[in-house]
Amino acid sequence: NATDRGDGGTVIVWADDTTRAYGRIEAKGGANGGDGGFVETSGKRYLDVNGARVDASAAAGKAGTWLLDPSDIRIVENATDTVVGSGDVMSPFTSAGTAGSSELSTATLTSALNAGNGTNVVVETNAAGVGGNGDIIFSASGGSYLNLERTNAGTATLTLNAARNIHFEAGTNTVFFAGSPPQQLPPDTSPRVLNVSLNAGGEVLTDFGASVRFWTNETDHRLNVVLPDGKNWQNDGNVTFDLNSMLRMDGATFHNTSSGWLGGAGGPFGGIGGYGSLGSFTNDGTVYLTEGQFRVAHLANNNDLEVVWNSDLAATQSFSSTGRFYFAGNNLSITQQWGQLALGTGTSTYVGASGAVQLAAMNGNVDVTASLAGAAVTLSAPNGGVSFTDIDTSPGESFRMAGGPVSINARDHVNGYSIYTSGVGWGEDAPGAGGNIHISSATGNVILSGSIDAAGGGGNSVAGGASGAIVNLQSSSGSVSVLGGIQAYGGSGGNAASASGGQGGTVRIRAAANVDVDHIDVAGGYSYASASAGGHGGVVDIEGGKLTLVDIYAHGGSG
Repeated sequence: NATDRGDGGTVIVWADDTTRAYGRIEAKGGANGGDGGFVETSGKRYLDVNGARVDASAAAGKAGTWLLDPSDIRIVENATDTVVGSGDVMSPFTSAGTAGSSELSTATLTSALNAGNGTNVVVETNAAGVGGNGDIIFSASGGSYLNLERTNAGTATLTLNAARNIHFEAGTNTVFFAGSPPQQLPPDTSPRVLNVSLNAGGEVLTDFGASVRFWTNETDHRLNVVLPDGKNWQNDGNVTFDLNSMLRMDGATFHNTSSGWLGGAGGPFGGIGGYGSLGSFTNDGTVYLTEGQFRVAHLANNNDLEVVWNSDLAATQSFSSTGRFYFAGNNLSITQQWGQLALGTGTSTYVGASGAVQLAAMNGNVDVTASLAGAAVTLSAPNGGVSFTDIDTSPGESFRMAGGPVSINARDHVNGYSIYTSGVGWGEDAPGAGGNIHISSATGNVILSGSIDAAGGGGNSVAGGASGAIVNLQSSSGSVSVLGGIQAYGGSGGNAASASGGQGGTVRIRAAANVDVDHIDVAGGYSYASASAGGHGGVVDIEGGKLTLVDIYAHGGSG
């Protein structure tokens, strides 16, 4: 122990075969400053600490740690054991009495996680010894419901270090929870934080017929699950991340197998992903996330992946989807560092974001055969070309009034069908303008076989119309074609004196070769009121080789 100021020391009780530690061990921090120390009670084959009293607390610093590391550990609902240790750090543990295998009950583990203001509990297995394999096993042998909770205010950290596997067996329902007790009314919102580290030398395994859930019950609480760098989780069962629970895969991999299900409502601070080097996620089963983020470096979807409602999805290094890919969440961001980024090649693809859609291939083509809808769309291929079908950033059924911007930049070709960014009025007092469009190609052609619609929304009985958008099309070495024409006219006004028509937009085209556009409409919007003006006509500015234009409407609106 430290007496006045200073950290607690280190005590190690260790045996090649069997350790039985029944006494009192202290490694406390000083009364006026210093952290708790470190206590290890280890038996390579067999460990018995039933009755040990360990105190690694700190009155004025960080809690210390008690480490237990027999060969195998089974975490069981109704194991016969006793809470041992005292102070802010406890790791209660008793032996099951069989060679190479020890048991830890969920009740005593939960008691340890709730000791003091913050607790560090480390459960560790050594390398395979006599009668054991180095596994940490969540077992149904004492009951199927395994609950591990942090219900006291403060932070608890549970570290599971397995020499081989961390194994959630079939028939188990394991719940990790951080929050105020559900029966407490009114609930105490003082932050509860539970950190869980799943550090397996082999794999984290979820059997078919096993379920694992991580959750909190208030927005102030957090549950952080860490799958460390280089580790792997194979899920054959059911894994759920609910309110403010986050799986952080910093360099790790997660394989959701054909029988696996993963999902939940992670909320504003939850979901799948990380903040460092991120990780890799392969889905051969079912993913269904309704809230939170799904953020990984590498994403491969081979079956059914659905991200909806208040969820974001980001893949920062690579993406592939041969299965059903359904996105109806907030923001979608996919970057392919090497090769083609293909979206829509699976059995079924839908993208309808309430926020931004960003797709980039840094060293290949962006090829999108699915329709894209969002508040903004950006497609980028700095060393390749871009192909797409339909892009829609109009308000649709959202609460937006203005159309969103569209930006497409490529070194090579830009080939697409139609782009729709028109604003709407919907009888509101502030109709929306059309969304601006920018398309550029450095060495190829810009060809749209459909139309560009970027008009302003119409006003209501008291409001004027909104303006049309800016449409900027550029091919530094090739041609520009919009075979269905360009609409960027101003919206109509209402019948009040102030309800003038919207201004016509601007269409600017630059091409080294030919320009072929069916028609261009940047006319000003009209007004229903005799006392208000129509909108000004817009601007058409074209430079190219041979120009083929059918009609240009750039007149002012009536009013």
